[in-house]
Amino acid sequence: MAKKVTTPLLYGAKHLNNPCAYRPTNLKEHNSFICAPRRGTVLKNHLTGEKSVIGEGKEIVLSGTVGEISVLSLRKVLSAYAMTDGTSLYNYLTRTFKNKPLIFDWLPVKFVPPVARYHVLFIPEREKFNFIGTDGKVCFVNQPHCSHGGGDFIVCSDLNGRPNLADRRVVNGAIFRNIFTLRGKLSVLAGEKQAKQSTPKSFFAVPVVIEY
Repeated sequence: MAKKVTTPLLYGAKHLNNPCAYRPTNLKEHNSFICAPRRGTVLKNHLTGEKSVIGEGKEIVLSGTVGEISVLSLRKVLSAYAMTDGTSLYNYLTRTFKNKPLIFDWLPVKFVPPVARYHVLFIPEREKFNFIGTDGKVCFVNQPHCSHGGGDFIVCSDLNGRPNLADRRVVNGAIFRNIFTLRGKLSVLAGEKQAKQSTPKSFFAVPVVIEY
Protein backbone atom coordinates (compact mmCIF):
# COMPACT_ATOMS: atom_id res chain seq x y z
CA MET A 1 0.00 0.00 0.00
CA ALA A 2 1.41 3.33 -1.07
CA LYS A 3 2.38 5.68 1.74
CA LYS A 4 0.29 8.83 1.87
CA VAL A 5 2.34 11.96 1.26
CA THR A 6 1.35 15.00 3.30
CA THR A 7 2.33 18.54 2.42
CA PRO A 8 3.96 20.38 5.35
CA LEU A 9 2.23 23.55 6.49
CA LEU A 10 4.52 26.48 5.76
CA TYR A 11 3.93 29.81 7.47
CA GLY A 12 5.68 32.95 8.68
CA ALA A 13 7.34 36.00 7.13
CA LYS A 14 10.15 33.98 5.57
CA HIS A 15 7.58 32.46 3.20
CA LEU A 16 5.99 35.80 2.24
CA ASN A 17 7.04 35.45 -1.42
CA ASN A 18 6.84 31.66 -1.64
CA PRO A 19 3.71 30.72 -3.66
CA CYS A 20 3.89 27.13 -2.36
CA ALA A 21 3.30 28.32 1.23
CA TYR A 22 -0.13 29.81 0.48
CA ARG A 23 -3.16 27.62 1.17
CA PRO A 24 -6.47 27.78 -0.78
CA THR A 25 -9.57 29.25 0.86
CA ASN A 26 -12.86 30.98 0.06
CA LEU A 27 -14.88 33.78 1.57
CA LYS A 28 -18.02 32.58 3.34
CA GLU A 29 -21.40 34.01 4.23
CA HIS A 30 -21.45 36.04 7.44
CA ASN A 31 -23.53 38.71 9.15
CA SER A 32 -22.54 42.33 9.77
CA PHE A 33 -24.15 45.70 10.47
CA ILE A 34 -24.23 48.83 8.32
CA CYS A 35 -25.31 52.41 8.96
CA ALA A 36 -25.46 55.65 6.98
CA PRO A 37 -24.43 58.41 9.40
CA ARG A 38 -25.47 62.03 9.43
CA ARG A 39 -23.44 64.62 7.56
CA GLY A 40 -20.40 65.68 9.56
CA THR A 41 -19.89 62.42 11.45
CA VAL A 42 -16.24 62.08 12.51
CA LEU A 43 -14.43 58.78 11.97
CA LYS A 44 -11.45 58.40 14.32
CA ASN A 45 -8.76 55.71 14.28
CA HIS A 46 -7.99 55.00 17.96
CA LEU A 47 -4.53 53.64 17.06
CA THR A 48 -3.25 56.54 14.96
CA GLY A 49 -5.53 59.36 16.13
CA GLU A 50 -6.32 60.13 12.49
CA LYS A 51 -9.72 61.71 11.91
CA SER A 52 -11.87 62.10 8.80
CA VAL A 53 -15.31 63.59 8.28
CA ILE A 54 -17.89 61.39 6.56
CA GLY A 55 -21.64 61.30 6.12
CA GLU A 56 -22.06 62.96 2.76
CA GLY A 57 -24.66 60.47 1.60
CA LYS A 58 -22.19 58.27 -0.28
CA GLU A 59 -20.41 56.45 2.53
CA ILE A 60 -21.68 53.47 4.46
CA VAL A 61 -20.11 52.47 7.79
CA LEU A 62 -19.68 48.72 8.22
CA SER A 63 -19.33 46.95 11.58
CA GLY A 64 -17.87 43.51 10.96
CA THR A 65 -18.05 40.18 12.75
CA VAL A 66 -16.11 41.33 15.83
CA GLY A 67 -17.13 44.99 15.69
CA GLU A 68 -14.30 46.16 13.44
CA ILE A 69 -15.21 49.36 11.62
CA SER A 70 -14.64 50.25 7.97
CA VAL A 71 -16.10 52.74 5.51
CA LEU A 72 -17.35 51.52 2.13
CA SER A 73 -19.02 53.16 -0.83
CA LEU A 74 -22.75 52.61 -1.20
CA ARG A 75 -22.09 50.90 -4.54
CA LYS A 76 -19.73 48.36 -2.96
CA VAL A 77 -22.14 47.59 -0.11
CA LEU A 78 -25.03 47.00 -2.51
CA SER A 79 -22.92 44.66 -4.64
CA ALA A 80 -21.73 42.52 -1.71
CA TYR A 81 -24.51 42.52 0.90
CA ALA A 82 -28.16 41.49 1.20
CA MET A 83 -30.77 41.61 3.95
CA THR A 84 -30.33 38.84 6.53
CA ASP A 85 -33.26 36.94 5.00
CA GLY A 86 -31.51 36.98 1.61
CA THR A 87 -33.72 39.61 -0.02
CA SER A 88 -32.32 42.59 -1.90
CA LEU A 89 -30.69 45.32 0.17
CA TYR A 90 -31.05 47.69 -2.80
CA ASN A 91 -34.81 47.15 -2.92
CA TYR A 92 -35.13 47.71 0.82
CA LEU A 93 -33.19 50.98 0.78
CA THR A 94 -34.91 52.41 -2.30
CA ARG A 95 -38.32 51.53 -0.89
CA THR A 96 -37.62 52.80 2.63
CA PHE A 97 -35.80 55.99 1.69
CA LYS A 98 -37.69 57.03 -1.42
CA ASN A 99 -37.51 60.84 -1.60
CA LYS A 100 -35.71 60.86 1.78
CA PRO A 101 -32.07 61.37 2.79
CA LEU A 102 -30.19 58.09 3.10
CA ILE A 103 -29.54 58.28 6.85
CA PHE A 104 -30.12 55.29 9.11
CA ASP A 105 -28.80 53.66 12.28
CA TRP A 106 -27.40 50.11 12.42
CA LEU A 107 -29.07 47.65 10.08
CA PRO A 108 -28.22 43.90 10.15
CA VAL A 109 -27.10 42.58 6.75
CA LYS A 110 -25.60 39.43 5.28
CA PHE A 111 -22.44 39.20 3.19
CA VAL A 112 -22.96 37.25 -0.02
CA PRO A 113 -19.60 35.70 -0.95
CA PRO A 114 -18.45 35.77 -4.56
CA VAL A 115 -17.59 32.60 -6.41
CA ALA A 116 -13.85 33.16 -6.19
CA ARG A 117 -10.86 31.36 -4.79
CA TYR A 118 -8.22 32.92 -2.55
CA HIS A 119 -4.90 31.84 -1.07
CA VAL A 120 -3.65 32.60 2.45
CA LEU A 121 -0.43 32.59 4.46
CA PHE A 122 -0.47 32.55 8.27
CA ILE A 123 1.86 34.93 10.13
CA PRO A 124 2.33 34.24 13.89
CA GLU A 125 1.59 37.22 16.12
CA ARG A 126 5.22 37.49 17.24
CA GLU A 127 6.21 38.49 13.68
CA LYS A 128 5.45 42.16 12.97
CA PHE A 129 6.33 43.80 9.66
CA ASN A 130 4.85 45.55 6.65
CA PHE A 131 4.92 45.02 2.90
CA ILE A 132 3.58 46.64 -0.24
CA GLY A 133 0.24 45.15 -1.21
CA THR A 134 -2.41 45.80 -3.84
CA ASP A 135 -2.19 49.16 -5.64
CA GLY A 136 0.99 50.06 -3.78
CA LYS A 137 -0.75 50.19 -0.41
CA VAL A 138 1.38 49.54 2.68
CA CYS A 139 0.04 46.51 4.57
CA PHE A 140 0.83 46.15 8.28
CA VAL A 141 1.01 42.66 9.78
CA ASN A 142 0.21 42.03 13.47
CA GLN A 143 0.03 45.69 14.45
CA PRO A 144 0.47 46.29 18.19
CA HIS A 145 -2.33 47.35 20.57
CA CYS A 146 -5.03 45.08 19.13
CA SER A 147 -5.95 41.39 19.19
CA HIS A 148 -4.86 39.11 16.35
CA GLY A 149 -6.22 35.73 17.47
CA GLY A 150 -2.74 34.22 17.39
CA GLY A 151 -1.64 35.89 14.17
CA ASP A 152 -2.74 37.62 10.98
CA PHE A 153 -3.29 36.10 7.55
CA ILE A 154 -2.02 37.44 4.25
CA VAL A 155 -4.70 36.90 1.63
CA CYS A 156 -4.14 37.04 -2.12
CA SER A 157 -6.37 36.48 -5.12
CA ASP A 158 -6.18 33.50 -7.44
CA LEU A 159 -4.48 33.64 -10.83
CA ASN A 160 -4.92 30.51 -12.93
CA GLY A 161 -5.01 28.31 -9.85
CA ARG A 162 -1.96 29.91 -8.24
CA PRO A 163 -1.56 32.67 -5.63
CA ASN A 164 -1.40 36.11 -7.22
CA LEU A 165 1.36 37.67 -5.13
CA ALA A 166 0.81 41.01 -6.85
CA ASP A 167 -2.63 41.25 -5.21
CA ARG A 168 -2.29 40.81 -1.46
CA ARG A 169 -3.87 42.24 1.69
CA VAL A 170 -3.85 41.51 5.44
CA VAL A 171 -6.81 40.02 7.31
CA ASN A 172 -6.68 40.22 11.09
CA GLY A 173 -6.41 36.77 12.63
CA ALA A 174 -9.15 37.62 15.14
CA ILE A 175 -11.75 37.74 12.36
CA PHE A 176 -10.28 35.37 9.76
CA ARG A 177 -12.21 32.31 10.93
CA ASN A 178 -15.48 34.27 10.77
CA ILE A 179 -15.19 35.27 7.12
CA PHE A 180 -13.08 32.60 5.40
CA THR A 181 -13.46 28.83 5.10
CA LEU A 182 -10.84 26.68 6.79
CA ARG A 183 -9.24 23.54 5.46
CA GLY A 184 -7.00 21.00 7.17
CA LYS A 185 -4.19 22.34 9.33
CA LEU A 186 -5.24 25.91 8.57
CA SER A 187 -8.11 25.54 11.05
CA VAL A 188 -5.64 24.92 13.89
CA LEU A 189 -3.82 28.18 13.21
CA ALA A 190 -6.93 30.34 12.82
CA GLY A 191 -7.85 30.40 16.51
CA GLU A 192 -11.29 30.07 18.02
CA LYS A 193 -14.43 31.38 16.37
CA GLN A 194 -15.55 34.69 17.86
CA ALA A 195 -18.82 35.03 19.76
CA LYS A 196 -21.89 36.29 17.93
CA GLN A 197 -21.76 40.05 17.48
CA SER A 198 -24.33 42.24 19.20
CA THR A 199 -25.79 45.41 17.70
CA PRO A 200 -23.13 48.16 17.82
CA LYS A 201 -23.63 51.30 19.86
CA SER A 202 -25.70 53.94 18.06
CA PHE A 203 -23.75 56.62 16.21
CA PHE A 204 -26.66 59.02 16.39
CA ALA A 205 -25.64 60.37 19.77
CA VAL A 206 -23.82 63.68 20.24
CA PRO A 207 -20.92 64.19 19.77
CA VAL A 208 -20.97 62.03 16.66
CA VAL A 209 -17.52 60.41 16.73
CA ILE A 210 -16.99 56.86 15.48
CA GLU A 211 -13.86 55.28 16.93
CA TYR A 212 -12.36 52.18 15.34
